Amino acid sequence: MEENHTTSASDAGGRLQEILITLPRWLVVLLLVLVVAGAVAAGWLAATSPAESVREVAKSVLLVLLPMVVLVLAAIGVRRTSTAQVDELVTAFVEKTLLQRFQLACGQRTFHDFPFTAVRLVQPTGGRSYAGFDFDWADSARQGEPARVWVKMNVLNFEVIVDQAIRCAPAAPGERLPSAFFDAHSLGMLLDHPVAQHMAMTLQGSIEEGYKIRLILEPTGEPGTVLMHLSFRQKLREHFLASPFLKRYYAEDAAILIGILFRELQKSPLLAPAAPGRKVTV
Repeated sequence: MEENHTTSASDAGGRLQEILITLPRWLVVLLLVLVVAGAVAAGWLAATSPAESVREVAKSVLLVLLPMVVLVLAAIGVRRTSTAQVDELVTAFVEKTLLQRFQLACGQRTFHDFPFTAVRLVQPTGGRSYAGFDFDWADSARQGEPARVWVKMNVLNFEVIVDQAIRCAPAAPGERLPSAFFDAHSLGMLLDHPVAQHMAMTLQGSIEEGYKIRLILEPTGEPGTVLMHLSFRQKLREHFLASPFLKRYYAEDAAILIGILFRELQKSPLLAPAAPGRKVTV
């Protein structure tokens, strides 16, 4: 019962803050002045009034006005935070934090068998919420065939997307996986697919970490080869732009995911044999 009461109070506070954000600036400032003045007056009465009843009423009013002050200040802060500032935070995380974490994994590849030696940012965000990275294989036979990985972060969603050409005959329409995200309840259906079976450790581990997975195989026109679009998406309960702990966690998580996934692919028969001078464009 207490939890429901707390949740209702939190929801009411969130709705009140949304209303405050939509008010004209002068009205929000006036409301802040009135609330602060009321809180100061209530505090003064609670501390100096000789009548106990007045002090009790003043304390009750103070308990109401102090959270109001916080809400109004928060609303003013939100109004001052433009989307351009949010875009800067997104860009810094995707283009810098992630890139640095990927570079660290490449530089320390011998410690944890990371399959790549170098990484490049090949598609900057350009004000959007995703970027593309090319990873250079440690296997010298695959030089010139970088692995393409996209990372998307739009404040409440974090997604790692792999575009990789693999050896696989295009499935008949009735044998294709549905264009939907798989979770813990549908993991069995996903692992029944012959392509997914070669990545079972990555897929199962990612779902256990809260990711949902989508696997789409697109014909390329080249016999025996399809383009695999593999997506790992996690919807966050809260934005993590202001949390260095969560940003560190998801950046490291992406590096681990990429390393394990491509190690599995490298050991499987899915990757087409490397050919000198051939570059797979995805």
